[in-house]
Amino acid sequence: MTTRRNPNNESDQNNQNNQFLAGLANLLQEQSRAQGAQIQQLIQAVETIFDYMQLIDADRVRRAIFMFHDDARVWWHGSRSAVDMAILTWNIFKDLFYGKYFTVSTRTRLVREFLELLQGSMSISEYVKKFERVRYIVPMISGNAVEELKHFMEGLNASILCDIRLSGATTYREAVDEAMLSEKEMNDIIKESQA
Repeated sequence: MTTRRNPNNESDQNNQNNQFLAGLANLLQEQSRAQGAQIQQLIQAVETIFDYMQLIDADRVRRAIFMFHDDARVWWHGSRSAVDMAILTWNIFKDLFYGKYFTVSTRTRLVREFLELLQGSMSISEYVKKFERVRYIVPMISGNAVEELKHFMEGLNASILCDIRLSGATTYREAVDEAMLSEKEMNDIIKESQA
């Protein structure tokens, strides 16, 4: 049995791809203003788009290069003469890109900031947001659930940490949920005492 292509489905797919490429273009235009962890977030967003589009390495590289603007385009024109395009993989390309826009000194500074991250006066949602933005940069935390949970808990204020320990949370997600609940309950107690 022969299957016929539905021109409407093909048109829809092309439209979706064009929308994703437009989104990718916007992300890559932002690269000239991005710094530090934003560069890694930019690459992760681009990779999500590429994964959805099911692109192979060579296509990922070509599409990213095509979307470069301003400083990135100038940088790439200067860098490509030292690169064999026939063997350039996405990971090698990312290393080159990170070398320019996400330097070792920037990564080292962000790792240090992350390792010293404390909740302090931040709300739990602010602390979680900051924690999650940078945790993927730290090799000993990234992909290690035990270290992730441990480091998250070590940065919490003592009153919330106590509640989480009593709850028996064993995963990062459980700890976040318990911390949010603990913070809400503490805020409710404060409101009641002020009433």
